[in-house]
Amino acid sequence: MYIWNVNSLVKDIKHRQLTEDEKVKYYISYTVLIMFAFGIGTVLPFKIDAKMTLLLILVNMTLTVAGIMLCQYKNKQIDNIDFIERSVIIGLPILIRVSILVLAFNIAFIYLADKGYSFMEYVNNPLFAFGFAIVLIGIFFILLYDGFNKLSQIKEPTGYLSSSDESIDIE
Repeated sequence: MYIWNVNSLVKDIKHRQLTEDEKVKYYISYTVLIMFAFGIGTVLPFKIDAKMTLLLILVNMTLTVAGIMLCQYKNKQIDNIDFIERSVIIGLPILIRVSILVLAFNIAFIYLADKGYSFMEYVNNPLFAFGFAIVLIGIFFILLYDGFNKLSQIKEPTGYLSSSDESIDIE
């Protein structure tokens, strides 16, 4: 895995020398670093309990890596190609659904607060944050895994050339 040598990485990509497993290592590293950077960015400027927030970031990263690895395992059972592409493409509508769920949740909290219900001590509790994050990440990866599962059940059309087939010149 290249960490600093972008030129060699680009050459390996161009010559298709990276395996699906190597690509997933980049995908996981990229995801973890983004989560860490954004997580730290939310802690530093505010007076938030940094230890709890860092713990939540680590839990989120662990669940995310586990979800990616579970989906990669399913992709290997299918055909072991295009994992990252499939994850992003299948994951986008799932992410939109989960985002709408979060938005609805926030609207409900605002509505209830406007009606005089006091529940902020529960929402600000770190256990609530842990539970909420675990549920959201869990929902996302369960639905993503289900997408890979559905993909495994679809038959390839006849005459379809998979990436494992040799290329054929058509004149």
